[in-house]
Amino acid sequence: MPNISVTGQSGLITFSNSLKGVPFELTEFSDDTGAITVNGVQIGDGAMGINGHFVTWATANSLDVEISVIPGGNDDKNLSAAFNMNRVQAGKSVANDTVTLAWTYPDGQKALFTTGICAEYAPLPSADASGRKTTKTYSFKFGGFTG
Repeated sequence: MPNISVTGQSGLITFSNSLKGVPFELTEFSDDTGAITVNGVQIGDGAMGINGHFVTWATANSLDVEISVIPGGNDDKNLSAAFNMNRVQAGKSVANDTVTLAWTYPDGQKALFTTGICAEYAPLPSADASGRKTTKTYSFKFGGFTG
Protein backbone atom coordinates (compact mmCIF):
# COMPACT_ATOMS: atom_id res chain seq x y z
CA MET A 1 0.00 0.00 0.00
CA PRO A 2 1.52 3.36 -1.00
CA ASN A 3 2.28 5.80 1.79
CA ILE A 4 1.69 9.33 0.47
CA SER A 5 2.62 11.15 3.68
CA VAL A 6 4.85 14.18 3.27
CA THR A 7 5.71 14.56 6.94
CA GLY A 8 9.45 15.05 7.06
CA GLN A 9 9.84 16.79 3.70
CA SER A 10 12.48 19.50 3.50
CA GLY A 11 14.25 21.83 1.15
CA LEU A 12 17.80 23.13 0.92
CA ILE A 13 17.89 26.58 -0.66
CA THR A 14 20.83 28.68 -1.79
CA PHE A 15 20.85 32.35 -2.80
CA SER A 16 24.06 33.07 -4.75
CA ASN A 17 24.71 36.57 -3.37
CA SER A 18 22.50 37.36 -0.38
CA LEU A 19 22.89 35.50 2.91
CA LYS A 20 26.58 35.05 1.99
CA GLY A 21 25.65 32.27 -0.45
CA VAL A 22 25.27 29.82 2.44
CA PRO A 23 22.50 27.24 1.90
CA PHE A 24 19.91 26.77 4.62
CA GLU A 25 17.35 24.08 5.27
CA LEU A 26 13.61 24.71 4.99
CA THR A 27 11.53 22.68 7.48
CA GLU A 28 9.06 25.09 9.15
CA PHE A 29 5.91 24.59 7.08
CA SER A 30 2.48 25.88 7.99
CA ASP A 31 -0.59 23.74 8.61
CA ASP A 32 -3.05 25.63 6.39
CA THR A 33 -1.49 25.19 2.93
CA GLY A 34 0.98 22.97 1.15
CA ALA A 35 4.68 23.38 1.94
CA ILE A 36 5.64 23.40 -1.73
CA THR A 37 3.51 24.05 -4.78
CA VAL A 38 4.92 23.41 -8.23
CA ASN A 39 2.54 24.95 -10.74
CA GLY A 40 1.85 23.28 -14.05
CA VAL A 41 4.09 24.38 -16.91
CA GLN A 42 2.99 24.60 -20.51
CA ILE A 43 5.53 22.79 -22.70
CA GLY A 44 3.68 22.82 -26.00
CA ASP A 45 0.85 24.44 -27.88
CA GLY A 46 -1.16 23.97 -31.03
CA ALA A 47 -3.58 25.80 -33.27
CA MET A 48 -5.63 25.30 -36.38
CA GLY A 49 -4.52 27.09 -39.53
CA ILE A 50 -7.10 28.95 -41.61
CA ASN A 51 -7.53 25.89 -43.87
CA GLY A 52 -8.00 23.52 -40.94
CA HIS A 53 -4.48 22.14 -40.64
CA PHE A 54 -3.37 21.49 -37.09
CA VAL A 55 0.12 22.81 -36.29
CA THR A 56 2.05 22.39 -33.04
CA TRP A 57 5.12 23.87 -31.42
CA ALA A 58 7.14 23.55 -28.24
CA THR A 59 7.04 26.41 -25.76
CA ALA A 60 9.66 27.46 -23.25
CA ASN A 61 8.39 28.52 -19.84
CA SER A 62 9.80 28.81 -16.35
CA LEU A 63 8.81 26.48 -13.53
CA ASP A 64 6.85 28.47 -10.95
CA VAL A 65 7.39 27.20 -7.41
CA GLU A 66 5.87 28.47 -4.16
CA ILE A 67 7.21 27.71 -0.69
CA SER A 68 4.88 28.38 2.27
CA VAL A 69 6.32 28.71 5.77
CA ILE A 70 5.23 29.56 9.30
CA PRO A 71 5.19 33.36 9.74
CA GLY A 72 7.92 34.62 12.07
CA GLY A 73 9.88 31.35 12.09
CA ASN A 74 13.54 31.03 11.13
CA ASP A 75 12.67 29.94 7.58
CA ASP A 76 10.45 33.01 7.17
CA LYS A 77 13.16 35.31 8.54
CA ASN A 78 15.82 33.90 6.19
CA LEU A 79 13.57 33.92 3.12
CA SER A 80 12.30 37.42 3.93
CA ALA A 81 15.87 38.72 4.28
CA ALA A 82 16.88 37.23 0.92
CA PHE A 83 13.78 38.53 -0.86
CA ASN A 84 14.28 41.99 0.67
CA MET A 85 17.85 41.99 -0.68
CA ASN A 86 16.45 41.18 -4.15
CA ARG A 87 13.69 43.81 -4.07
CA VAL A 88 14.35 46.92 -6.14
CA GLN A 89 14.11 50.20 -4.24
CA ALA A 90 15.60 53.61 -4.93
CA GLY A 91 18.95 54.11 -3.20
CA LYS A 92 19.56 50.43 -2.42
CA SER A 93 21.62 47.82 -4.21
CA VAL A 94 19.95 44.62 -5.39
CA ALA A 95 21.44 41.18 -4.73
CA ASN A 96 20.39 39.72 -8.11
CA ASP A 97 20.55 36.23 -6.67
CA THR A 98 20.51 33.03 -8.64
CA VAL A 99 18.48 30.58 -6.55
CA THR A 100 18.92 26.81 -6.27
CA LEU A 101 16.41 24.62 -4.42
CA ALA A 102 16.91 20.95 -3.59
CA TRP A 103 13.68 19.35 -2.32
CA THR A 104 13.46 15.98 -0.55
CA TYR A 105 10.33 13.98 0.22
CA PRO A 106 10.26 11.43 3.06
CA ASP A 107 9.98 8.53 0.58
CA GLY A 108 13.36 9.51 -0.90
CA GLN A 109 12.02 11.30 -3.98
CA LYS A 110 14.17 14.33 -4.80
CA ALA A 111 13.81 17.39 -7.01
CA LEU A 112 16.45 19.94 -7.95
CA PHE A 113 15.42 23.37 -9.23
CA THR A 114 18.21 25.52 -10.72
CA THR A 115 18.78 28.90 -12.33
CA GLY A 116 16.04 30.50 -10.27
CA ILE A 117 15.01 33.99 -9.25
CA CYS A 118 12.97 35.47 -6.42
CA ALA A 119 9.61 36.37 -7.97
CA GLU A 120 7.01 37.41 -5.39
CA TYR A 121 6.44 37.69 -1.64
CA ALA A 122 4.55 39.72 0.94
CA PRO A 123 7.01 41.83 2.98
CA LEU A 124 4.69 41.68 5.99
CA PRO A 125 2.28 38.99 7.16
CA SER A 126 -1.45 39.50 6.97
CA ALA A 127 -3.98 38.49 9.61
CA ASP A 128 -6.90 36.16 9.06
CA ALA A 129 -10.32 36.28 10.70
CA SER A 130 -9.36 33.73 13.37
CA GLY A 131 -6.80 36.17 14.74
CA ARG A 132 -3.63 34.46 13.55
CA LYS A 133 -1.02 35.55 11.04
CA THR A 134 -1.43 34.11 7.58
CA THR A 135 1.10 31.73 6.11
CA LYS A 136 4.01 33.43 4.33
CA THR A 137 4.40 32.29 0.73
CA TYR A 138 7.52 32.92 -1.34
CA SER A 139 7.38 32.49 -5.12
CA PHE A 140 10.27 31.59 -7.39
CA LYS A 141 10.77 31.08 -11.12
CA PHE A 142 13.27 28.40 -12.16
CA GLY A 143 14.82 27.73 -15.55
CA GLY A 144 16.12 24.25 -14.75
CA PHE A 145 14.68 21.12 -13.15
CA THR A 146 15.84 17.58 -12.45
CA GLY A 147 13.63 15.18 -10.60
